[in-house]
Amino acid sequence: MGMFALGLERIGVVSVRWPRAALALLLAATLLAVYGVSNVRLDDELRRLFRSDSPAHQAYARMLDGFPSLENQLFLLVESDRPMGADRLEGLRGLHLDLRFVEGVDTVFSLFSLRHPPVGSEPPAPLFPAELPQGEALDRLLDQARAHPLLGDKLISPDATAALVVISLDPGRRPDLSVDDVLGAIGDLTDTVGRASGLMTTATGTLAVRSAIISSLQNDLFLLTILGTIVATAICTLFFRRWRLVIIASLPPVAAVIWLIGAYGLAGLPITTINNVLPTLVLVIAFSDSVHLVQAVRRKMVEAVAPREAIRQAVVEVGPACAMTSITTMIACLSLASSESEPVREFAVAGALAVFCAYISVIAMIPAMSVLLLRDAGPGSVPDDLFNRLLAAASAALAAGVRRATVPIALLSIPLLVVTGYLYFRIGTDHDYRSFMVPTSPPNLAIDRINDKLGGADAVHVLIERRDGTPASPSELPAVVGAVHDAVAATPEFNNVFSEAAIARWLGSGGSPVDEGTALPERFRGQFRTADGGAFLVTAHMPATPAAMTRARLETLEAALAPVRRQYADHAVSVTGIVALGALASNRLIAGLKQSLALAVVITIAVVAMSLRSVVLALLSAIPNLLSLTIVAAGVYVIGERLQIPSVLALTIAFGIAVDNTIHLLNRYRVERRRAGVGDALAVTAEKVGPVLIAATIVLTVGMGVTMLSGLPMIRLFGSLCVVVLLTALAVALIVLPALVSFMSRRFPDL
Repeated sequence: MGMFALGLERIGVVSVRWPRAALALLLAATLLAVYGVSNVRLDDELRRLFRSDSPAHQAYARMLDGFPSLENQLFLLVESDRPMGADRLEGLRGLHLDLRFVEGVDTVFSLFSLRHPPVGSEPPAPLFPAELPQGEALDRLLDQARAHPLLGDKLISPDATAALVVISLDPGRRPDLSVDDVLGAIGDLTDTVGRASGLMTTATGTLAVRSAIISSLQNDLFLLTILGTIVATAICTLFFRRWRLVIIASLPPVAAVIWLIGAYGLAGLPITTINNVLPTLVLVIAFSDSVHLVQAVRRKMVEAVAPREAIRQAVVEVGPACAMTSITTMIACLSLASSESEPVREFAVAGALAVFCAYISVIAMIPAMSVLLLRDAGPGSVPDDLFNRLLAAASAALAAGVRRATVPIALLSIPLLVVTGYLYFRIGTDHDYRSFMVPTSPPNLAIDRINDKLGGADAVHVLIERRDGTPASPSELPAVVGAVHDAVAATPEFNNVFSEAAIARWLGSGGSPVDEGTALPERFRGQFRTADGGAFLVTAHMPATPAAMTRARLETLEAALAPVRRQYADHAVSVTGIVALGALASNRLIAGLKQSLALAVVITIAVVAMSLRSVVLALLSAIPNLLSLTIVAAGVYVIGERLQIPSVLALTIAFGIAVDNTIHLLNRYRVERRRAGVGDALAVTAEKVGPVLIAATIVLTVGMGVTMLSGLPMIRLFGSLCVVVLLTALAVALIVLPALVSFMSRRFPDL
């Protein structure tokens, strides 16, 4: 196996020979990484997740280029515990006026932005007078506001308990004034106004969501890493029961995490909601390898081998298997590099780097620390303990049960793989951008209330462009905009339709033509028309829903737009926006990730075959490895769930880790097979490797289990699927693999 492990175990042999020099180099690397940690930045990847060369993303990019204000908007949900009367509406008007003076704010749009249609050359008069009426007169005024064509029904709820204020930040604000600074100033102002007027305010929309995601990332990065370290160290303490062995097993994983995060900082890569799990992943992988290597050292010393020689033998014996497990896990990670999504490709490279950091920390640090900390330990002075003996007894009992049921287990494994594999391919896909958000975060809860009271929080845009690229005359209203507006407005799934067609109709409703350039500020016109008149935007809203339901709504919209496209063939009419892009592209992205998983499976089987120099053993190992995936996927199908982006990422990474079990088992089996028959070799393998696999899986599953404490649903989903796959992988490795080897040895005696 050493040849196909690329000789990486020799790093450990060098550390045994020169332990102090090795630790000095590792300390220098750690100090450099600590410097990198100080430069780490956090970012959400909502804008980049579906970035590709597809026509859908190209239309989205053109929309943002033409309408940059869409990414600089903040929605302020203003609520009252009773219908807003004149007093609370005055509080809302005061808030509107005060927001205009917050540094960094460009425009504010609310109920009090609404105007009567212009008459003659007079500028439009405010819909709400300086002194608000009371009683029924106020009710009539609010009804008039809701019927206003310029998003009136989006600005005040039917029961007058909720209103929306749309704030656009100034893209030209001074460089040292960050988005968080502006959001903080707005928050301070709304708190003050809220206390004075009895209004409750919650910020949501793109800017607030991004800020909340980054805050969650910061909390998760600290919480999950610290808790993962504590839990894994506690398990190592239970397993090894000797403080020196616990230190030797625990320090390399911590160093690996520091190296990984430091590499992010040094390379200038951000930590995002997708790769935020990697520090926890590298921690548990390194702890798993530590358990294998330190247990090998202890076993050699129990056999009365001198400390330095025991450490060298452990490295030579277990190092290649650890190297191979790292290689297969890296293959699983790198298989994702073919994804069209930039954040997923970054995850693939970073995941491979994480696994490499885990292996180097273990193979370089454990031998060096063992030589220095165990040099005074005499042969046999590091005995086994009760916990390890209990695991050995459990493993032996399981192996005995497998021997008694070899034939039925072997024969049932194939149809089980076929059935569960069929269900895996039947699973649908889904995507919900809200899985990137903490469910109880104020911006997320505000989305629910906007869905309930104001027609929906999700915006869908229709971008209208001339195919030849020539702009329309500033005074010309292309008929296509009105046709698109009417088609969208006639689609029941959408509401709050807003476009230049609505503006033109509002301007003309006063009875005399008025130039919209004098009637509307340029910044307001930029919401629906580019400055050169080359592109127009029709915007509609709908309640926030998962991708599957959103796709159905978009299909209805596309059908409604088909006649418009035929009539105005000289215009490109594209349905776009982050919600539409996510719903349409997620299906293709997840399908691509499933193909990456299939590629990882094929390459891994080939690598295992080369490392074991046995095609038969490699194919036999493929069955339990695949079962660890398909059984879990079948469970997802049975409970009615769909595959999401974190689901496929979890299955891919967990598959790479699950292969570790079969590699360690078959590596030991090949060693024992040279001196014993198949049955005895399997029994000794179960006795020596079984306890370590159980302990390592406990470390992996409990370590990954801390992700359940994350506030982000996608992190919890990733962690939960990893845990289930790893537990399933342990079961099938200890039950199915020995049964298959024993069964097939009757046909292949040299197996």
